Amino acid sequence: MHTTVGLVVAVLAAGQSKRFGPADKLLSFYHGKALAKHVALRLQNLPFVEACVVTRTMAVAGLFNQPRIKPVFVPPGKGQAASFHAAIQFARKRRASHVLLLLADMPKLTPETLARFCACRSHAPVMARCGKVSLPPVLIPHCLFARLSGLHGDSGAGSILRRLPNIRFLDITPEETVDIDQR
Repeated sequence: MHTTVGLVVAVLAAGQSKRFGPADKLLSFYHGKALAKHVALRLQNLPFVEACVVTRTMAVAGLFNQPRIKPVFVPPGKGQAASFHAAIQFARKRRASHVLLLLADMPKLTPETLARFCACRSHAPVMARCGKVSLPPVLIPHCLFARLSGLHGDSGAGSILRRLPNIRFLDITPEETVDIDQR
């Protein structure tokens, strides 16, 4: 059995942004910075071993230019599952105890909320919740990596995680759930 080494963070940033229009929304300016840069800056003081940004482009990867953050590229046109698989594979190779999955288009997540997720490491997955809606970020323990590897197409991990009897939820504010989908 391999010993796990700690928390890995994976930022999913390879979506096609079809509702946003022809521009790459992650590079579009939002409150004075590229949209994805807001998430990149939130990672600076988190207690993770290593992180990755799963993306299709060098431009988005460049927004996460920090020593502990590595780019992982997925080919264009692949569904959500390809990004998720890349993130899980990155965590497995580093023998992570947990992976914290974030979306690059949620610029209002606070450092305090992300720190709360980092403090919840156990054998149970932890998903954000706002009211009755569960959504990313999500903290996944290594014991679920293999089980979640069967996702295909545009399937996300949420549908599987929500059915687990031991899932835990962390409440986040409506403000933090802002996901920029349109210009």
